[in-house]
Amino acid sequence: MSVKKIIITSIISLFFGFSANAQFSAVGGRAGIGFAKFGDDLFMHSTTGLNVGGFVKYSFSIGSLPEMELQSGLSLVRKGSKMEKTDLITNIVDVYHPWYLQVPLLLVYTYRLPIADEHFVNFSIGPAANIGLFGTRQRTIISPDYVGVWGPEWNSQTEHEIFDEWERFDLSLIICLGYRFRDLTFDFVIDKSFFIPMEEKDALIDDRNSFTGTQQAFTFMLGYHFSLK
Repeated sequence: MSVKKIIITSIISLFFGFSANAQFSAVGGRAGIGFAKFGDDLFMHSTTGLNVGGFVKYSFSIGSLPEMELQSGLSLVRKGSKMEKTDLITNIVDVYHPWYLQVPLLLVYTYRLPIADEHFVNFSIGPAANIGLFGTRQRTIISPDYVGVWGPEWNSQTEHEIFDEWERFDLSLIICLGYRFRDLTFDFVIDKSFFIPMEEKDALIDDRNSFTGTQQAFTFMLGYHFSLK
């Protein structure tokens, strides 16, 4: 069984395994900004990442264990990266800005701080399905002045729909550390993808993808938490 099928099966099993004993505990929304990049490609640099959406929480308990929550929802997420390559003739910059509809399923543990009833910290972890909606790849080619006759007139900029080249579906692991004061939430979210989104033939080795990195994003979020309990 492929990794993709194992992850999807685990998500379905987890959801139905807890749904019978769960009850709605909270709803809310949040938005944030951070940075995104490809994990381990040599020429990749970070670009601005965005995240905005809503969530719903279900509380449940298992035996004598502390009460936990499942969190799901919908978010519009911008990931991507910036790639820059330079040779003796040109400087090529590609900026990738893919937008995804993200559906997470997170296991959440919340701890009430002893200093006051209104202060909480929480830790969340779980998978997320990412469905590519739209986005662009912007390529800028700049010829340095010292090239002479191949100077500024060679400069160009083009833009393409990114999912003409990228896979639309991705799975990622979400890790979140959060703090809540009354109904205001502050979260730091790590989003690490499992799959390489695009393929390009390696110039040196046949049958090898020149891209080896997966997408990752780090986002600071501000939100509002409305308790239903």
